[in-house]
Amino acid sequence: MLPDLTEFVFETSQLSTEPRPATEVLLPPTAVKPAPNEYYPIAPQDGYRLVEDSRYQRGYVYIADYDVSYEALEAHKEQLSKLATPPNVHPEVNDGVTTVLPIPGMVRLIPGVPFAFAFNGDRRRLHTIACAHTLESLSHYADFPQTKAASVRLAKLTWGCVASRNNPSIPPIFELPGLKENDRSPAREHLHMQSGDGSFNLASTVMKGEGMGTVLPAVQADTEQAKTQRLAILRELHTLYRLVMPKCLSKFEMTMSDFDFDMNNVFGFGGLEPCGTSVQMNVSSLGELLAHYIGKRQGGWHRDKHDHHLDWTLFTLLLRVGPSKLSLLFRSAISQTFQYRWRSWAFLSCEKRSVFERKGGVDRFSRIQGK
Repeated sequence: MLPDLTEFVFETSQLSTEPRPATEVLLPPTAVKPAPNEYYPIAPQDGYRLVEDSRYQRGYVYIADYDVSYEALEAHKEQLSKLATPPNVHPEVNDGVTTVLPIPGMVRLIPGVPFAFAFNGDRRRLHTIACAHTLESLSHYADFPQTKAASVRLAKLTWGCVASRNNPSIPPIFELPGLKENDRSPAREHLHMQSGDGSFNLASTVMKGEGMGTVLPAVQADTEQAKTQRLAILRELHTLYRLVMPKCLSKFEMTMSDFDFDMNNVFGFGGLEPCGTSVQMNVSSLGELLAHYIGKRQGGWHRDKHDHHLDWTLFTLLLRVGPSKLSLLFRSAISQTFQYRWRSWAFLSCEKRSVFERKGGVDRFSRIQGK
């Protein structure tokens, strides 16, 4: 029996002030046939339809039906094991003009609007699969000043900044001496370009060998500057998690996620309220695939068996690039959606923990994932 969801709705005063999205139905372009034993992500044939729904703080959600029968789930699982990158994932640049071609079989995320599956067509059983935000889409909420301030502080702590009258200089986090990469990230001296490229754990890890493991702080650079800066980053990410996630998930999902963390006494990072349990920072530069710069296991299509599959991941992407450049592509295999960067230096995305791939295409790209 489904719980009474009438209490899990937002008051009108709490909803986004942004107008109704212009597109009512998002239909995928015609899919193309992959190579043998490969699978390209394909969105539902009927597309995603816009529905007004105050269970989401945006006031609207794009919905597609999803078959949760055993046969359908097993078929989808088999498809995901053969994932391959579809055509048109690279923007074309001619005479300084960037052209973005539709990706066959996939729909483009609309900034600020959640995407959800309706299990077996039941609109009462919505399951959020993705939601992408920029600072512009977040500006339509009353708490935007806090969101913007936390984003600016996070950018300074990530990229570094020069000294000002009242504040000392901050070095880029990825240039701190002794910063330790993840085990699955290739050695930094083997990279072709910037030495700062790599994949790093900033929060906690699990020591294997006893039951489900023991949660421990991640082994990381131990200088005073490194400790101070890393802890400050975790605090800002915690702040953004608490501000942004409620604008991605339904009120019921957010309430149940918080209940799960509280009931099971889950240790988060950066603060005492429910949050992610670990933070992974990926840094990539010069417009190359992350699979090249941080290793195929981390930067290519992959899934993480250690993820808590009942929860969501918050991706925070910071771009050190001029405002006129189109520079980022993020694709999801579960929701069959993709997103290019809008004219923004900060990009925040909620994604159901699943299978994903990223491509960095900027002067330097930092992806911080709290999960």
